[in-house]
Amino acid sequence: MEQKEQAGLDFEIDILTHSIVNVQTGESLPTDIFVEPRELTEEDRRVFSKHIRDSKARMSPEEREHSKAYGEALRAMRRLGETKRRWLASQKLQAAV
Repeated sequence: MEQKEQAGLDFEIDILTHSIVNVQTGESLPTDIFVEPRELTEEDRRVFSKHIRDSKARMSPEEREHSKAYGEALRAMRRLGETKRRWLASQKLQAAV
């Protein structure tokens, strides 16, 4: 009896950029991906924390510095976005008066 060989997936879903990446060609296709929110279990938190620790352990000092700077830039952008939302809300209130 001939056995069929199962083929693996030739794409990955990049949750960060919301795109589908073809593993063989490296082509990235933007798309909307819906991930159903759910409560994280303690086991999920442990696995996630271990993954982060392992990733950081493999980083070179330059990569760690870049990652730190990237995180700081993201936090600054969030603060700027919040400031802009507050300013727009105040403008709407002034226009309504």
